[in-house]
Amino acid sequence: WATKIVGIALSLSAFAMALVLSTKELIMCITGYIMFALSRPFNVGDHIQLSGVQGMVVDVDLMNLTLSETNGSHQITGKRIILPNSVLLSAIITNNSSLNAYVVSTLRIAVPYATPRAELTEIAIEVASEVCEPWAQDSLRHFQQLGSIAMLETPSNKVEVFWHPFDTKQHWVEIRFMVPVSQQEKVAQDIQNGLWARFGEQLIAANQ
Repeated sequence: WATKIVGIALSLSAFAMALVLSTKELIMCITGYIMFALSRPFNVGDHIQLSGVQGMVVDVDLMNLTLSETNGSHQITGKRIILPNSVLLSAIITNNSSLNAYVVSTLRIAVPYATPRAELTEIAIEVASEVCEPWAQDSLRHFQQLGSIAMLETPSNKVEVFWHPFDTKQHWVEIRFMVPVSQQEKVAQDIQNGLWARFGEQLIAANQ
């Protein structure tokens, strides 16, 4: 009898293990939905980023999270993304849904070593400051409010330029600026176009 009992126990253990493995994704999806329901990191209609994708939340059911994909300017591309709720257990979620929300964004441009640093830095600050002027004060007040709530140091609303070595031929120029969340892509293009209009000839000459 002991041998038969051991055999039955082993069979039950194997069956239980196979059941857990076959339903692992189902269990994780349901657990992810429960965590979502308890913490509510976002709601339907919010714009979020997670697992390398971004979009507007269309639906959240017991098994899946459905997004309407958007580009860098938060414009809907027409594609629908369906993710299993299991991603909510480990993914880093960025919620960009707050109205009038601002972020500190960056634009990186590769320039030759021969580029005059001081001149390019000055022009980059001028161009970016002009582009960001319409919301400069609102963005500063936004971060001051967040800082007072979270007891954190408030970032400056002034444009900053940083130089980073890339290889033996060029530098990365990093321009940091405050921008509305929904306009990051457009503003970066405006700054790049303005910088090229004012400094393009010098960059071409430095590259020769």
